[in-house]
Amino acid sequence: MSESESALSQSSAILFVCTGNICRSPAAEGVLRAMAEAEGISHLLVDSAGTGNWHVGEPPDPRAIRAAEIRGYRISHLTARSARMDDFNNFTVIYGMAEEHRRALLAHAPRGATARILPFPGGDVADPYHGGDEGFADMMRHVENGCRAILNALRRGEL
Repeated sequence: MSESESALSQSSAILFVCTGNICRSPAAEGVLRAMAEAEGISHLLVDSAGTGNWHVGEPPDPRAIRAAEIRGYRISHLTARSARMDDFNNFTVIYGMAEEHRRALLAHAPRGATARILPFPGGDVADPYHGGDEGFADMMRHVENGCRAILNALRRGEL
């Protein structure tokens, strides 16, 4: 077994966090799940959440769903939730989709939390919520690039 296969045989759990869990973080959840599945990675737990509770129980924004579908990803079945205290120990890595999310996560992490709280690869993903279709297309491109970087880090055993 190669070193990269060994790294991928270990179980990892990744949580993506944005503001309301209806645009950026569910897009990242859907993209990483699809990319992992396409590579035959079955041990990866992927979820998403928001720092706020405005949209709990709602599906992703229709524009996010459409932008994801255009690029071949399905996220319409996802449901928004807020980040919970147990997330800090149930996930290996928690990615803040922007620095504001990472700072909020760090501020609320309980003492002794085991999850690594990291910035999203490639930097802040701009919030497309108050814009148009091009903002959602840009978000998807950024999310795809970041998720590729995450899969590479998994292969190297860094996550």
